[in-house]
Amino acid sequence: MSSELQIPRTTLHSWKQRGWLHVARQLPGYRGQLIYWADNRELSRLRQSRATKWNYGDPPLPAELTTPQIENRKKS
Repeated sequence: MSSELQIPRTTLHSWKQRGWLHVARQLPGYRGQLIYWADNRELSRLRQSRATKWNYGDPPLPAELTTPQIENRKKS
């Protein structure tokens, strides 16, 4: 996803920590591979989040840029 959005992996990790992305761990534990997913609408939202200029101390980004719009996938 970082290459699709043209962002550093550290930014992707930061967004994951903030709850801005959908993510699942393929295997349990810290070595389990993380899987990020997004549909076209979500990719557009994430690109817009990236393009928005924001620095620490600024007001928070709008919720529509930081809240995932698709539901989490459920394990079957």
